[in-house]
Amino acid sequence: MYRIFIVTLIFCSLSASVFSQLRMSHIYSNNMMLQCNTAVPIKGHGKPSSTVKLLFNGKNYTDKVQSDGSWKIILPPTKPGFITKIEVINGDERIQLENVIFGDIWLCGGQSNMEWFLSATENADAEIQSAQYPNLRIVDVPHRMEASEQKDFAAPLLWSSGTPASVAQFSAVGYYFGKQLMHALDIPIGLINNNYGGTVVEAWTSGAGLQGLPVYEKKVRKLETINFEKEKNEGTNVHNKWMANFYQKDQGIIDSIYAWANPIMDRNDWKKIYVPGYWETSGDTTLSDMDGVVWLYKKFNFEGDVSAAKISMGAIDDSDMIWINGESVGSTFNRYNKDRVYDVKKNILHHGENIIIIRVEDYIGGGGVTGSSSKLFIQQGDLITRLDGTWQYKIGMRSTEKMPSSSFSPNHYPTCLYNGMIAPMADFPIKGVIWYQGESNTYRAFEYRDLFKRFILDWRSRFNHPDLPFLYVQLANYYPEDSIPVKANGQS
Repeated sequence: MYRIFIVTLIFCSLSASVFSQLRMSHIYSNNMMLQCNTAVPIKGHGKPSSTVKLLFNGKNYTDKVQSDGSWKIILPPTKPGFITKIEVINGDERIQLENVIFGDIWLCGGQSNMEWFLSATENADAEIQSAQYPNLRIVDVPHRMEASEQKDFAAPLLWSSGTPASVAQFSAVGYYFGKQLMHALDIPIGLINNNYGGTVVEAWTSGAGLQGLPVYEKKVRKLETINFEKEKNEGTNVHNKWMANFYQKDQGIIDSIYAWANPIMDRNDWKKIYVPGYWETSGDTTLSDMDGVVWLYKKFNFEGDVSAAKISMGAIDDSDMIWINGESVGSTFNRYNKDRVYDVKKNILHHGENIIIIRVEDYIGGGGVTGSSSKLFIQQGDLITRLDGTWQYKIGMRSTEKMPSSSFSPNHYPTCLYNGMIAPMADFPIKGVIWYQGESNTYRAFEYRDLFKRFILDWRSRFNHPDLPFLYVQLANYYPEDSIPVKANGQS
């Protein structure tokens, strides 16, 4: 009898979720912002041929669900600052969105410049802790490559207000832009973090935007016949094989044991290095062009006891593993701009001399412990023990092969990021775009003049906003000024 009752409950629970037909498009959620002073479409899916009713600001709006299950209701222009809830009803099903606010929404696009987290910037801790902005609404769009234009995001997006927890891993450029605009205009500001590090502009442009360019038209046509999943798997296999070298060829790993993490091994041949800082700018010519594995070692005096603590090492480029007194305390894979903060369990630390060891993998570009000095410490209660200063290092593995170009990458497939990350929200009204990108196109700078113009016109067309504001950053000089003109890459 009990078994029958339990099975019935499970079936009913599954029925309510698996067989539910009403849903909102994935860009809508609690705490979201909608663009003020313009008509706003609200979309979703329901039971075909049925009627969807939407309750907003004391009024009812309805639409008949199409044969493909889609429905769309247009909300009237609404003043900034208006806070409300939206309720959608379809038969016995209903969805209610709480704390919806109207304001100006900006899309924060580009590559790693825009992607760079607030937590990885100067004075980040104070800025993050002071973030208490209910009128600042932010949302992240996950990375997604697609061969064709998608009608919706793969999963629901989660809007949130500006709090320490939400802004820390948000775009620093976007955050400061939104904060300043919110104060200057005295209206709510929404920020959509929609970017992807290291990407070229043609990946963000639709097929229509690339028409008239034979090279790109050919690549776009190829996407129509390509097996995207197969390409992804093949590219991933090549990349994983290359990545395996960082483990297999690391001299610090012997018989699958991280031997150099042993706190009592002889380190007389380890060289000195100042931490934090990029290896390439340390002044040590051995590290001037270093991609690979570097092990870092430091003895430090600790005035605390065996109680639990936390360790902060700031950003590490690219991956890290950390040991204290031979005990693993944390690791992060391939997050060059993420602050490392790990818990240190009870009995790992002790009063007096302690030893910390970090294994760092760098795959391309600058490497090392790269955050500010203020972010390198161990904290136990009110006791702060600084970890910046002189360390020792030894190279575990020097990569002799560059990251394979055959890896599955957005830069190989024009339109793929537009298809997966922009097309799903192309009819979602926004105020404008802030754009910080270009490094990945520098080797084709002359072509970029045309591609960038096409890209802007394309988005204005796709967002159905001919005058869509587009604010972009001109890249700053990186190398010293050269009085003799040369072509890119040093070609004469």
